[in-house]
Amino acid sequence: FDLYLRGRHHWNQLTPLGTRLALQHFALATERDPEYALAWAGQVDAHASSPITSDAPPTAARRSATEALARAQAAGPDLAEVHVSTGFVEFFLEWRWPAAARAFETAVERDPSSALAQRMAGVVASHRGDPERARAYLREARRLDPYAMHHALSAMAELHAGDVDAALAFGRQATVLAPNFWIGQYHLAQALVEAQRYDDALDVLGAIPSNGVNSKVLGLRGYALARAGRQDAAREVVDALQGLARERYVPPYATAIVTLGLGDVERCIGALEDALEV
Repeated sequence: FDLYLRGRHHWNQLTPLGTRLALQHFALATERDPEYALAWAGQVDAHASSPITSDAPPTAARRSATEALARAQAAGPDLAEVHVSTGFVEFFLEWRWPAAARAFETAVERDPSSALAQRMAGVVASHRGDPERARAYLREARRLDPYAMHHALSAMAELHAGDVDAALAFGRQATVLAPNFWIGQYHLAQALVEAQRYDDALDVLGAIPSNGVNSKVLGLRGYALARAGRQDAAREVVDALQGLARERYVPPYATAIVTLGLGDVERCIGALEDALEV
């Protein structure tokens, strides 16, 4: 259980290093107890979220997450945490959002005090275009655990709902709660971009350490530069992303959003088509 908790702590950083450390601790826990469902669920969540948080290749993440999920479901089919993990695979890797919603809602029913289950039920509801349901789940997640992540994702949900002012407020609160938490900074910057406060957004993004953080930050920076009329600087971001892609996997979405900001629709669509192939 100690190893499991340490793994959850590292995973909550949602960085490449945090994910690696989390997986190490979850693996140690399952070595000591091969039927330990919680640690298998932790492995699922870390693998399934890694393409979003750590630029992990989706095909490899899907294989590892699916294998760990089978172990988790066999060891603890009734656990709320296992239903959350099922939702992670359906949402992030399979893109079966109705199935993901059912899994997260089942997790909430099994354990209403699970802030993670409430949060993910809210995230899926937001992506599916149900802002009031998303707000209700995320409100409960914030009540259960005033973790900066819950405010950051509330900012995302408000952007989906078209309420930029509310998104700005939640984004600011996330950065107050955890000034160095990159996801809070990222979602605040997204809200600032939507408010057309490009210089402010670039200031926020510039405060995020570039080492160990995924390409979403660089992509949003390029988009903000393009929207601000700084076309040459935005093109430099595209070049930087292409350079990174020669060294490691970089999700094509990062390039797509910059080229969208530049008005290069054909290249944007090409990048999105590349993303679909992965």
